[in-house]
Amino acid sequence: MKPILTLSLVLTAGLAAVAVLGAPEGPGKTAAAVPAPLALPESPLGESERIAHALNRLAFGPRPGDVETIAEEGLDRWIARQLQPETIDDRATAGRLSGMATLGHSPLELYTLYPPPPLVQGTARQLKRRLGWSDAKIAGYFPETADLLGRKEEDLGETMRRRAEEAEAKREAMSARERMRETMRGPRRLPVELAQAKLTRAVYGERQLEEVMTDFWFNHFNVFAGKSTARFWIADYEQNAIRPNALGKFRDLLHATAGHPAMLIYLDNWLSTDPDADIDPRDAMLLWARQLDRHDLPPGGLTTLIARERGVDTSAYEQKVGRQLERLERAARMTGGRWPQRGRPRETREIRQRQGLNENYARELLELHTLGVDGGYTQQDIVEVARCFSGWTLTPTWAGQQFVYGEVFHVPGKKKVLGKTIRDGGMNEGRQVLDMLAAHPATARFISWKLARRFVTDDPPAELVEAMAATFRASDGDIRSVLRTMLESEEFWSRDAYRAKVKTPFDFVAGALRASGAELEGLSESGRVRPGGLAALRELGQMPYMAQPPTGYEDEAELWISTGALLQRLKIALGIATGRLPGIDPQPVRGEVSEIAERVLGVPASANTLDVISRQLEAPPEQHAELGLPGRLPQNDRERAHLAMGWVLASAEFQRR
Repeated sequence: MKPILTLSLVLTAGLAAVAVLGAPEGPGKTAAAVPAPLALPESPLGESERIAHALNRLAFGPRPGDVETIAEEGLDRWIARQLQPETIDDRATAGRLSGMATLGHSPLELYTLYPPPPLVQGTARQLKRRLGWSDAKIAGYFPETADLLGRKEEDLGETMRRRAEEAEAKREAMSARERMRETMRGPRRLPVELAQAKLTRAVYGERQLEEVMTDFWFNHFNVFAGKSTARFWIADYEQNAIRPNALGKFRDLLHATAGHPAMLIYLDNWLSTDPDADIDPRDAMLLWARQLDRHDLPPGGLTTLIARERGVDTSAYEQKVGRQLERLERAARMTGGRWPQRGRPRETREIRQRQGLNENYARELLELHTLGVDGGYTQQDIVEVARCFSGWTLTPTWAGQQFVYGEVFHVPGKKKVLGKTIRDGGMNEGRQVLDMLAAHPATARFISWKLARRFVTDDPPAELVEAMAATFRASDGDIRSVLRTMLESEEFWSRDAYRAKVKTPFDFVAGALRASGAELEGLSESGRVRPGGLAALRELGQMPYMAQPPTGYEDEAELWISTGALLQRLKIALGIATGRLPGIDPQPVRGEVSEIAERVLGVPASANTLDVISRQLEAPPEQHAELGLPGRLPQNDRERAHLAMGWVLASAEFQRR
């Protein structure tokens, strides 16, 4: 076995056992009232251990000086403030995020500034068809689409696939820096910058528990940024559906995620339609056109906004589209909504997409979001829930992909879910289902179990889960109260729970950056683009917002621990500490190995860890070269201190939380 691999296994000794056994308001707003401290139980852990334990579970790990600061304030008061994040001034973090170009924009603005190619092509075709623009004129405003404008509609699918393959081949031939520059110019920029913002909040944010809970709930109600146009909605989904409800009522969180465009896109509920419906395209067009007014969009919707952004005078285009919509409204009033069959327009692509009932959201709502896999529901319950949510849909992309309830897509009639009759009530049927599930005892148990698994151990004590579930039921699903029950329990502060969890890659990278005091470099529009830390997360398999399964990223040890993964963590730990990881600027480190280890861990390191690190600092130079370090021994105290910090970050004591 190679020396480096042997060392990585020594430093991370015990992690595999953990995996197998399952062991051990806006920034700047502050409230005058200080939250009441918690009644923390007696614990076998010492004071510094208790504080380090809290920082590793309720935050993304300790920063230098955190343990001493919290000891002075009182651990119970620090936790109470974390449970009330609105009382914590976090303007400094907001300042760090202010330079990220995409974060301050609404989804409609993101569509306009970073439009996906099909939307640009559709805009160009509309201008050609409605205003009679020549190909040459369109090429002046939309050069990337000029070669497609003369194609027939049926040919575009194959043409677009070919162009996508060519673009991907071109990207693969680029250097890493060129690929990043290309990414930052188009829609792919959105999840990259959002991921950098997430890491920034985790590393520098003062509202640590809110950030941990936002991450927890995002994985619970996962949405994959790579699905269709979900990337345009991810930031809004996290900021307006999840974050404000992360410590609030579970019912509010459930409702906020169910009707959000990101969830409707990801689990395809926007497509779910009564399979027996005979949908007149005029009904659908009228529904979508009325949403333009409701959301202050001009005639033509996003096609108009994109054309304006390119410098086009859209007044004539808006007049033509506006007159068409007025004629549609007049016809609807004259017929009372009963369209004559004669002259019925052919179905559009937007109508053809909605073909029949889609059960994806209904299944995940029952299995993953509320009751759990053993929650007592049947396949027929899934079908009935899907029928209740039919008609919860979106306007087409050109109309902004706004949530809208479409009666024309809804399955009429009574439904029966979990033995309860849901009477024909249109959109309210879905709301009734959400309320029923939020109050269900199985939901209380499942959510409590997931929270206990995240914060206590991979196999949480049944007594603790039941106590948390009782609080869930008694408080009408108040998440803050459930967490308080957990934090005031003996199980949370037990020796068995201490360092019983293994850090996920995101926890590890964020924790390493916090512990080392490293600075993340920002993103730039052009030139050098170095999204610090994201490359490490990608290599470790936990790039934020890119989990494809509806389960999101799990947090059990066995999913993240393998020999290869541990060796990769070792390299990244050393890269962070020594400044060899792009986009990360380590701060100066001084002191003996034991002092450095205590600053990183928050508590004194074990004698075994200190001994292994001390020996590794004198290891043969060729071992350093295998890890991407200079093939020589440390040349001075500064190099030795940084290398020592890297080995501490790679140790089993740091990998556990």
